[in-house]
Amino acid sequence: MLALCTLTVGGCSSSAHQATDTTRFDSVAGAAGGSSIAADTAAASSRDTMGADALAWTVDAHGIGRVRVGETLAALSKALGEPLHAAYSYNETCDYVRPRALPAGVKLMVTGDTVVRVDVDSAGVSTREGAAVGTPETRLLTMYRGRATVQPHPYTGPGGHAVIVSPPKDSMYRMIFETDGKVVTRFRAGRGPQVDFKEGCS
Repeated sequence: MLALCTLTVGGCSSSAHQATDTTRFDSVAGAAGGSSIAADTAAASSRDTMGADALAWTVDAHGIGRVRVGETLAALSKALGEPLHAAYSYNETCDYVRPRALPAGVKLMVTGDTVVRVDVDSAGVSTREGAAVGTPETRLLTMYRGRATVQPHPYTGPGGHAVIVSPPKDSMYRMIFETDGKVVTRFRAGRGPQVDFKEGCS
């Protein structure tokens, strides 16, 4: 698990809204508009290649596929047909589970045996809009124009960023994309404060 510090990208304190260099990147997204048609075509082609199973596991601020934030492990175990248990061996209040039914590179954060966050660490899983690991940052900002807030990444900044996307009129749930300044390297989705933790459960 990649440890992250002061951005709104994982850690055990919710400091997402305390960054001092938060910026709107609408103008950057606008500048990327010239390549948006080609990027749309590429994203559609990528989704077609991944197939129906991948489309069934798209991510939004409230979960991934039929796995919803707020769902208990007992209910999720029944829905997925596999036993899921959080060990809480390292952190007595927070842990991760990795259901076999979910795509590779996806894990679920749980607190109190309740799903609170989805973490995606590898390519092959996308949001409903088509954002995924490997998506160019300029394209990401175009996808979420007017909804994306950008903060410097503590390890890859000032070039790298944390791009925070919240549903309209919903400040509790959000998606947070980490970039190296060029492409998305990982992302997560869920509700606050857990989605803001900078180092996962550690």
